[in-house]
Amino acid sequence: MADQHLMRNANRDYTPDPKASRFPEWQDHAKPQVSSMVAAFKAYAKEAELGARTVKKWGPIIDRLVVHVGRDDLSAVTRALLIDWKDQLRAEGLTPRSIRDGYLAAAKATVCTENLIR
Repeated sequence: MADQHLMRNANRDYTPDPKASRFPEWQDHAKPQVSSMVAAFKAYAKEAELGARTVKKWGPIIDRLVVHVGRDDLSAVTRALLIDWKDQLRAEGLTPRSIRDGYLAAAKATVCTENLIR
């Protein structure tokens, strides 16, 4: 099958493969259930049964991430944005350990549970 497709392309036939139409159109069902970072953090904290001290420590961290992103929207968080945030925190004088074990841990726990990071 692949060889037939390649042969058609080699003969400058770039029409869509007629056999491909037998498959359904791809639909991504991995839509986030929660679009708010704060709501996602609260849901994660409840699901993971985080201790009160962890919730008290990580809550303001998520609030800082919301400020950095500019809106409370999980879909706006990207790998590049998190790297930029990490660099900003480092420039503010935070230690690598605080950033890694506090800020990035809270962000990862919140964002990655929704399978959104790009």
